[in-house]
Amino acid sequence: MALICEKCRRIIMEDVCPFCGSTETREPADDDHCYLTILNLPSEAAVLKELLNQKGIPFRMNIVSIDKHTVTRDVYVPYSCLEEAQREMAKLWKEEPAGDAWNEELGSDVFQADEIDQMECSILDGMDLEELKAYKDKISKTLKEIKALEQLWKERTNRLLDMREEAETLIDELS
Repeated sequence: MALICEKCRRIIMEDVCPFCGSTETREPADDDHCYLTILNLPSEAAVLKELLNQKGIPFRMNIVSIDKHTVTRDVYVPYSCLEEAQREMAKLWKEEPAGDAWNEELGSDVFQADEIDQMECSILDGMDLEELKAYKDKISKTLKEIKALEQLWKERTNRLLDMREEAETLIDELS
């Protein structure tokens, strides 16, 4: 039986929330806002907001944290719309439905945001030639990954803009 955690608003199957440890759980009501996903980039928020608006799915975005590279938002939808929102998100991103689909790490062969924040030239001082080559390769892979993600976001944004344009045309034709 599905339960909602009163603390983190996630849908769970256990009496104790595996995400936050809370024991305050109950059966969800259709209008309970439930955790859908976490977003770390403004572009993610814009794309998901557009998708949910187009599908008529009510939602709420709460800012969780702000730093120099990201604005982290949690997204919530009514329990009655949760499965549809997960399906639509999965179609858009071509991933399996999952609440944390966008929160996955990129891998150990590229730098993570926190590693980039802590980079200083002094770390290169003690490296031998092989370590410097490996470091350079990791920087190159990180840049390629960033460029690939940037292209992916551009394609997805363009796809959403095209969908919006089509919807506006249909609305005009129906008016």
